[in-house]
Amino acid sequence: MSIAPSTRYQRAETAFDCHREDLPAALMHFAGQERPPHSQALPLLARTLAWVAEEPELPDWLELARIWQWFGRIDPGGDPDVLALPARSVLKAVREQVAALDEVTLRGTVLALAPRSWLLEALADAVHAHAPDRDDTVDPAATLSDRMERRQAREEFWATAAEHEAQAVIADPPDAWGPAARTALTCALVWRLTALAAVFAHVASEPTTPPAAWQQTEPERWQLTELLPGAAAPVTLEVTKHPATPQKLIGLPLAVEGPYGWTVTWDDPATRIHLEGGQCAGRPYAQWQALQALHTLRRTPGGARHAGRLLIPVDPAAPGPEPIPVRTVGLDQVLAAVLDRFPNDPGTPLTSQWVSLPHCRHGEPISAAAAILAALDAPYPTSAEPANETDVDSPAFTDFLTSHAIALTLTTRAYLAGLAGSGPGPDALTSRHQAAMRSLLALLHTSEQAAAQARAEIGPPPADGYRALLDPHRLLEHLRFHAPHEDRPAGLDPDQLATVRRQICRGMAAVTLAHMRNHLAHQPDPDADFKDMVRSAVRRMNSFPDPDSGLADQIGPGDHLLPDPPIRYTVSFHTCDDVDQVDLIYSTAEPGPAHLDLLVPADWGPTIAARGQAVLAGRPVTGVLHRDQNGRPTTVWVVEVEAVRPAPSGDRTVWHVAARSKLANVDWSRGHPQLFTPEPPDSP
Repeated sequence: MSIAPSTRYQRAETAFDCHREDLPAALMHFAGQERPPHSQALPLLARTLAWVAEEPELPDWLELARIWQWFGRIDPGGDPDVLALPARSVLKAVREQVAALDEVTLRGTVLALAPRSWLLEALADAVHAHAPDRDDTVDPAATLSDRMERRQAREEFWATAAEHEAQAVIADPPDAWGPAARTALTCALVWRLTALAAVFAHVASEPTTPPAAWQQTEPERWQLTELLPGAAAPVTLEVTKHPATPQKLIGLPLAVEGPYGWTVTWDDPATRIHLEGGQCAGRPYAQWQALQALHTLRRTPGGARHAGRLLIPVDPAAPGPEPIPVRTVGLDQVLAAVLDRFPNDPGTPLTSQWVSLPHCRHGEPISAAAAILAALDAPYPTSAEPANETDVDSPAFTDFLTSHAIALTLTTRAYLAGLAGSGPGPDALTSRHQAAMRSLLALLHTSEQAAAQARAEIGPPPADGYRALLDPHRLLEHLRFHAPHEDRPAGLDPDQLATVRRQICRGMAAVTLAHMRNHLAHQPDPDADFKDMVRSAVRRMNSFPDPDSGLADQIGPGDHLLPDPPIRYTVSFHTCDDVDQVDLIYSTAEPGPAHLDLLVPADWGPTIAARGQAVLAGRPVTGVLHRDQNGRPTTVWVVEVEAVRPAPSGDRTVWHVAARSKLANVDWSRGHPQLFTPEPPDSP
């Protein structure tokens, strides 16, 4: 993070309420450490802060806070590769300074800076590492209970040894220390210095907040109340000290552990809304974090959201000084929310009844439109708001949504407004959905813009038109296929994307069937040579059954074990740099089709799918590493199916299907692509 050293110092001086020369002592107070330090502690801490402040890139404060997880426990002499270079640079400088301290100074500095629990943990690590007769072996015949008891006994042993070692380190001269003492003191001091440096880096990474007049309302409670411009309710910041607990190294930085709790709440007349909160090691640190949350609210147009509403509604006719990010609710989201209210079993009756108006009563949504908006975490009018008695497509309802920076697409507005078309009184969602779809169909028939929008939101119409989606079960199948919740690949129009989906789903179904038949045809022979069995298994692992070989049309002896009906697929897309991962785990015991979450690179649409290469030999192609002179892929990443058959379940066989990403070569010599993995030269 590129923040000038002068700015880092200024932010820390303001937060700690001190001058530059007093930063180390003020930091310790800020982080909840009040006892006077050893004479060498403050200079060493000052140098540590200087390394953080003057590092070209400000180190990530969370990385500094968690250095204890690596230093001294895994490789005391190395630079953890898990750290970015700025944090690694600070660790290197701290470690060199600590290594240069003599034993007496090292001990005094550790006792001044590090909590006793940190020193004990470092001693337990060091004693364990230096024990000449430690036995970490596990008896393979031991039960889980025995292993747990043994582990607890060993931990108690090392904790007791650490206590004895701590007494010796504190009371005895250095020449009487055991071999673990220097290692433990070094680790404890490095841990503490980098933890305090993390607090400095945290403060340096955030903007300065205006001064605040905290009021102490109880002996261990502090409060601050502020009314944001345009707000109807105040924001209350509160810091409370809880009973002290020993600081433990549990992997959490000082910003989220300790006796001080802080909260930021919105004191609405109807309800108190919790916005932010956490734990902290020191009271000033907790107050600083609460003020940072308040500052974020100040800088957020509309004061952020709760339950879909802006905390500070805006006047639609009066543009504010900053544009408020508008959330657009699309038809795909609405229809998915509608389907969530239908039972999985088509024969289960719907019991919920919804009215047309009003939208809300006693704080609860009672209209179908309000119920769907609530399910999407979008606002609906309360009983006290005029829009509560107006239709979704009315100007008053539009103004209500605009005041909370919510926009409905043309198709969404038509559908939500159409929910009222089945009548004013209580009615089941099935009837209201059909009325809403008729309203939507009327719009699509008269508006080319709305028709294009529908194709983009929920895909091209089925073969018999969008009217088929009046049936909720047809709608479910349609949305499953077009997978609305995804990062849709760029460079493909809705029709191209639908075509690619069909290719992938058909190909995956055919490949899955080929693998199942292959599995049934190669049952292990108990009398076969073991090496031959291994060779055969490896060869099958490196082969790609051809779904277009014609075998799928032949009836095999094990066909009665195949899934009936056959496995179907749906697919969604997500942009990702790591395309060698696959998300597909499915069992035929589950209802519905198998769903493949396909990870593709950002340029997958124009460079692979638009060239007709999204599927090769039935497998989805997620990456092309090499092409021949004709532009045909010759080395690719594909999604390959793995299918196994467990023991029968009741009167049928349950298949479990998974997939993995696999690197494959492509053979075009037969006119159509065939995938293969070359066998080693010495393979039989």
